[in-house]
Order: sequence, then structure tokens, then C-alpha cells
Amino acid sequence: MVSFIPESTVNGDRFMHTIREKISQDEGGLNVIASDGELYGHHQKFRDIFLDYLLNSGENYQDINWTYPGRWLQENSVDARAMLVSPSSWSCFHGVDRWKKECGCTLGANWKEPLYRSFSEIAGWLDQEYVRFISGYLTDPWQFRNKYIKVFNGQQALSDLLTEEGASNFSINDLEKINMLMKAQVKRQRMFISCGWFHQEFHRIEPQNNIAYAAMAVWLTEKVTGEKITTELVDTLAEVRDKKSGLRADTVFTQTLLRAENEA
Repeated sequence: MVSFIPESTVNGDRFMHTIREKISQDEGGLNVIASDGELYGHHQKFRDIFLDYLLNSGENYQDINWTYPGRWLQENSVDARAMLVSPSSWSCFHGVDRWKKECGCTLGANWKEPLYRSFSEIAGWLDQEYVRFISGYLTDPWQFRNKYIKVFNGQQALSDLLTEEGASNFSINDLEKINMLMKAQVKRQRMFISCGWFHQEFHRIEPQNNIAYAAMAVWLTEKVTGEKITTELVDTLAEVRDKKSGLRADTVFTQTLLRAENEA
């Protein structure tokens, strides 16, 4: 509603009335509003003023306390957990279709479906090589990958995480390889970053960045494992072509690999 129905963010008082009704139905508690920051004054004119009014209207809405998930978790204990339905997305009215194929909001974006299909196959290869290599050190590769966020955020040393997950007898060289492989897994996640699929045109920088992430994930994985991705997988990217410029996804992919190799 907030991001995809412009009328919902025109009037601050009307918006807050809706929030109050929602809170009364839920008997208080945490209510999450999902919205991207670009909405406010960029995608929708004057919405920066709308947002300022909501957050700073003071005495008009003293019964509503604004917060954000990280702060709420610090101030409240968690007594239940939920699993995300996969695949899922907050998006336009076409749901996950926005991120995997042409939808009603991105008419003409027929490049999305072959790109998503190709990325899914490349991701499968990356995951296969990741599991094959890391299983030589750990019994649960996916738990280790999920916990790697602590290393990524500088909260824990990689060696400590490995030990915590049951690894032993790893050398400095092993650490360097595992660190490189985990960087590849970070790039593998970024292949599917949402902005690359949001717009209609393939020639935009956002899809190019996604392809570059995929190429770097492959390059790093190859360096660590010694295994090469099949040409058949890379060739599937040739189906993705920009209508105006003729730019192809496989060209972006291979050029990124060449740059990485030259700069190594």
C-alpha cells in the first residue's frame, strides 16, 4: 500500500487514522510498515513532507510510538518465530513475478525470465561447489553460511566461527580459501538483489551489477575449488539481450571475469 498506491501517502492524517484502526484491531503490539526510502520525495513528489509530518507531529499522535525492527528486538524479548514462505517478496501487486519475469508493471521486460533461469542454474553450481569444498571442514555448510554474517559484520573472527561449528586442524592457507569462498557466497546472494529486476530495461546499471556479482561469485569459487563452470551454463546468458543496444548478458559476464583475472 505505502509504496504502490500513491493515494495512500497523500494525506498524513488519513494515513494515521488507518494506522490507529489497525492497532486497535491488533490490540497494540508491533505493526510493521514496509517501504523503500526512495519513495519519499523521489518516486513520489512531496512525500518527504508527508514522512516528516508523520514522524514529528508530536501531540497529535502521542499514542503511537515509532520504532524499527532492530531497536524493537533490543527492547523486547522474542517468544515466537516464523518462517518465511519461499519464494516471497514485498513488491508490486504482481508479487514475486516482478523479480523473475515480465509483469504488468514492467511490460516489455522479457529479458527477466531467461536471466532468472540462468542465474538459478549458476547459483545451483555455486552452491554445489560450496558444499563440496566446505564439507571437508564442517558437517553443516548452510548453518555455517548463515552464521557467516557475524564475520561479514566484523563481530566474529572466521577462525572462531569455524571452531564453533566443529572445524579443526585448518591452516592459514585453509582460512584464506574459506574466506574467499564465503565472499563468493555473499556475491551469490547479491546476484538476486532486487534493484536489478525492478525496472523494464536491461541496459540499466542495476541488471549489469547483478551479472557482475554472479561473475565474481563464479570467479572466486573457481579460484578456491579449482573447478570450472561449464560453458553451457554461461552460454544460457546469451538469451538475455537488450532490445535497443543489443547488449547481451553473457558479454557482461565474461568481461567481468576478464577484469577480475587481470586485476588479480
